[in-house]
Amino acid sequence: MANCTVFPNTSDQWTLIGDPFPPFDYVLCLLIIIGVVGNSLVIFIKIRQGGSRSGGGVTETNRLVIGLATADLLTAVFLIPVPELVNVPHNAAGEFYCRVLESRFLAWICFIASVYTLTTISVERFLAVVYPYYYRIWIKKHHVKYSFLVIWLSSFVINIPIIAFHSIDGCGRCNSTIPSTRSRRINGVFIFLIEYLGPLFIMTYTSVRVLIVLRRSRIKGVDESDKSLKRQSTQLDMYGTRKG
Repeated sequence: MANCTVFPNTSDQWTLIGDPFPPFDYVLCLLIIIGVVGNSLVIFIKIRQGGSRSGGGVTETNRLVIGLATADLLTAVFLIPVPELVNVPHNAAGEFYCRVLESRFLAWICFIASVYTLTTISVERFLAVVYPYYYRIWIKKHHVKYSFLVIWLSSFVINIPIIAFHSIDGCGRCNSTIPSTRSRRINGVFIFLIEYLGPLFIMTYTSVRVLIVLRRSRIKGVDESDKSLKRQSTQLDMYGTRKG
């Protein structure tokens, strides 16, 4: 049975832990304000640039950048500090606090959406540079819209365990209820692979390939320029010889 001598089970009481807003929360709030303002400016500038194009509208890359800034902005908003509670009541409000606010469920969804959007940008640039012909054929406006749907839906599904395994114990405290140590390890490895290692591998691979292709194109362009200069020099020499 849970030890409730320190934190009594009070089904109708909210109990704070010391200072509801410690000093670090004020620093976090400052960073949140910077994040909200900065990402709002990015969204505004990209939308305005798209609107100023003569009939062109917002490009696929700009849509992805706007989506990335939106995810970052929402992440900052959902990181706003909430008071840390010792006891929460056994009702809908208490469950919402434990499963959504205290667990940072919404912030995690937005964070993963930001990671996946950044990965999608890397793939989009990879296709545009390495396979430009297929890019012009395959990539359409509706494909970018579908990618946002997949990104946000995947982010939500991946973070469902946060809601499922956070609950109020018998003492009115918010706890993680993952059944065993083995389950926690498996969940940790799974999260590491799909949220960090996988996106990192994709972004690294696509960036390296893009750099290689751009470098080859630059060298090829220099060679063709040298050949053109040599042809012009030869033609001038022949012209001078004829004149002489």
